[in-house]
Amino acid sequence: MTYIASQLISNKEKSQLEKAFREIDMDGDGVIGKEELMEAYENHYTNHHNLDYNKILSFVDTNNSGKIDFTEFIVAATGE
Repeated sequence: MTYIASQLISNKEKSQLEKAFREIDMDGDGVIGKEELMEAYENHYTNHHNLDYNKILSFVDTNNSGKIDFTEFIVAATGE
């Protein structure tokens, strides 16, 4: 899925996703943790109070590291 997702997006889309990822990854460690995910939703969506962040994280975190890396982010963003 990762390979397919990476091939389906244009360089422009990949650049936009990289920018969005870096904005969410506030500590710059290359992964998005639960706290960063929560803050991103709080900053961008008014109806974030009913979200199950653990469920979102476990759905996107396909390698079960407890964090979202850029590859997982691309797959989730492209809906693959």
